[in-house]
Parts: sequence; structure tokens; C-alpha cells
Amino acid sequence: MGPNISTVIEILKTPRRKSLVSFIISILIYSAPAYSTDTSSVSIGQGMYMVKTEILLPHLENNLHYTTTHTEQCLGQQNASTLFPILKHDSFVGCALVGKQEEGENKEFDLVCSNTEAASGLVHFVINKESFSANLKIKMGGKNMKFSQRISGRRTGAC
Repeated sequence: MGPNISTVIEILKTPRRKSLVSFIISILIYSAPAYSTDTSSVSIGQGMYMVKTEILLPHLENNLHYTTTHTEQCLGQQNASTLFPILKHDSFVGCALVGKQEEGENKEFDLVCSNTEAASGLVHFVINKESFSANLKIKMGGKNMKFSQRISGRRTGAC
């Protein structure tokens, strides 16, 4: 038999409440994919794409604002998080893009982190027959630092 309701209420009133709430949120976030449809996937027409990735850091000096890379990638139906290289960084362990809204060629995702103080963000995709673009806007939790990563791709052929 588990704790009674008065014990739970007393726990929520203590300083440990914050860690308990974080723990409960973590359980919900980690268990959500098992119970939901694939809300983190994005469907880009299957093919080889020339992908341009830009990071915009507005708080730095002018010559350091942008970092741009170009890669050729075979894309199709995939997890939206895998398209953004910045989300592979250690700072974003426990973070994922979760589907928010879909309307025609547009799709939005929220950046959700198991540690709610780590980061938050939003990404907006525009997907056409032969191209796509997306802009991920991120706010780092404790530092109030904001930056964005933009990706765009143009279909160049079959994989």
C-alpha cells in the first residue's frame, strides 16, 4: 500500500517539492513516446538534399554572429531532433522536439527538456515538394542566452 494523501501533501509542501515535481515531469516526458503517436517525426520528401545549417548567436560580435555549414544528406521520414546538429550537444541531453501543430506544409515543435531549467524553444518547419526550411529558436535556462539554428535543404536527387 502506498502513502496516503496527507503524506503526499506534506511532501509537496517541503523544499523537496521542486525535486519531486521535476521527477514526476521527467517520468511523464520519458514515458510519453511509449503512449503517443510519433509526434516528433517530420516527413520530408525522400531524397538526397543539399542542407545548409546556420547558427545565429546575436549576443556576439559581428564577425562571430553566424556559423554556416553545408552537407549532403539522404532524408525522408525521421525524428525532427536529428536534423539539428546543436541538439546532439551534451547541453541538450534529455531534450527533444515534440510536435505541437501541423497545418499543410507547416509544422511546429516545442523543445522539451527533462530538466526544465536547461533550455526551452520552438521550431517552425516549412516543407515543400523539393525543399524545406526550419528555424529552431532556443533559450538556455539559467543564463537567459538566446540563439537559433536554421536549416534549409534543396532536393538534389535520389538517395
